[in-house]
Amino acid sequence: MVLETVLMGAAASAVGGLTKDAALAALKFLTQKRPDVVRRVEGAATPDDLRRELVGAIEIAAADGRVAISGVFVQALRSAMFDHQHGVVQIGGTTIQAPVLTTGGGKGATGKTIIEGGTVLRSNGTEVQIGRGASIVITGGASMKQT
Repeated sequence: MVLETVLMGAAASAVGGLTKDAALAALKFLTQKRPDVVRRVEGAATPDDLRRELVGAIEIAAADGRVAISGVFVQALRSAMFDHQHGVVQIGGTTIQAPVLTTGGGKGATGKTIIEGGTVLRSNGTEVQIGRGASIVITGGASMKQT
């Protein structure tokens, strides 16, 4: 499947600390829940067009699994969303930057997001710094939106 190879390669290049399971979860989410994004990626004429599509908006959903992001810099041009759904999203020692940044769970979620020390969450107007040894835990349908 060409699309899967392109998405996996782009995800690996864009976010070096994204685990294989996280990349596969993102691919599954895109193909099932966001066919519009898949169509835009398939319609990219050049590698630069593909890169712009992939870094514009980042959506990571844990489903009922686990997504771990550690020790990387993640930047989205428009927005970034990390939704734990019924699983776990764990972010540590990482800087995430986007004009609009959402972490936590959506309506009906039962999972949790753990944001560990050494992490910076930065939007256009806010910055949350979690010091070494500290953490923020978001559970259920609670979320934090930074604009």
